[in-house]
Amino acid sequence: MALDGDDRAGRNGSSSRRLRFGLTLTVTVGAVVALGIGVPALAGAARSGSGPDEATVSAAAAPGSELPGKELPDTPVGAQLGGSWTSLLDESDALSMLRLDIPVSARTGDAVPFTVGKAGVLCTGEARITSHKERYVTVADAKVTRTTPTTASPASCRPDAITLEGMDGTVMWRASSKMSIQIDRASGPASTVPAALVGTWRDGDETVRIAKGRIGDAVVTGTRTDAGRRCTWSATLMDTAPFQSDPSTHPIAVAPALSTTPGCKAPYAAYRFHVENGELVRWTMASSHKDRFTRAG
Repeated sequence: MALDGDDRAGRNGSSSRRLRFGLTLTVTVGAVVALGIGVPALAGAARSGSGPDEATVSAAAAPGSELPGKELPDTPVGAQLGGSWTSLLDESDALSMLRLDIPVSARTGDAVPFTVGKAGVLCTGEARITSHKERYVTVADAKVTRTTPTTASPASCRPDAITLEGMDGTVMWRASSKMSIQIDRASGPASTVPAALVGTWRDGDETVRIAKGRIGDAVVTGTRTDAGRRCTWSATLMDTAPFQSDPSTHPIAVAPALSTTPGCKAPYAAYRFHVENGELVRWTMASSHKDRFTRAG
């Protein structure tokens, strides 16, 4: 069966970028200044003036310093802008998901862990808070410390500057001086896979296995027939936050998949899973289509 969100026909290489949080917003490349994941890093574009360490971003002025307000270097970020956040960016040629965990006690200069999942590669590392003002926190100077597979270039999934903005009790990703997008919090870094999802599930010749694990673990593996051969993929846990419309539901969100079978292509999707009426439901924020699996073990 065809997987929801897989290999999308007709992607035309347009310069637009789409950010999805249950809705779709399209902006031009030039408008994206500080988003969940920077456009140059996602596209793997060459960075002018980059030094020998491809995993480190440097800048003449601290990112975020241009924003209005007084710097608060000795003040903790606090509960409004501190916490766990995720974003999903769908480019014309790449799907990427970022997770950022900012301790509420963090101050300017402190390290902040991040995870970036992109179809075919997963990166983890640390950035640092370069600016903290009353309404803003900017995280930049990202350094990738691990890639999966290990042969992947850190530059292929290193995030650029990320700015959070507090506005009237909500938190926004600040895309530019004229564009901000509201997002919701993710579950904390110690979150684990809900027990109801753990096990083996099948739909036709496709099998999905969900294991116990916490944020950052490869908890989902799938096997399917693709072009006449059996292919296996895996995906890393990024979020377990419940649905706003139904807080009793405990879904999981995973990063774009990694192929674990040589010569096979990983699914082009960042999946979400939850259990509904005894079935495992798989879907994406980009489509209303849902795949349903029955428990096999």
